[in-house]
Amino acid sequence: FMFIADLHCDTILNICRKDGCSLKKSNSHIDCEKLKKGDYVLQNFAMFTDFGKNEATFEFVNKMIDKYYDEIEKNIKAIGKKLNNYKY
Repeated sequence: FMFIADLHCDTILNICRKDGCSLKKSNSHIDCEKLKKGDYVLQNFAMFTDFGKNEATFEFVNKMIDKYYDEIEKNIKAIGKKLNNYKY
């Protein structure tokens, strides 16, 4: 039995870039289904941006942070057991 802790994740960037992409179901490396199947015990979400693109701005990073909180709130039932100490 193995627990998984992922400390790098640019899923939020992918969600912000692609219409129809969400934490619930996406083509990114991480979504709720993959977290459940992989029995993750820790998942960090990086606010990663590419400085070579126009999106590398303070405003875009704030958009990603807002999207992160929105996605957590929308999917709290699916991932709530893992976030029992999460406060927002």
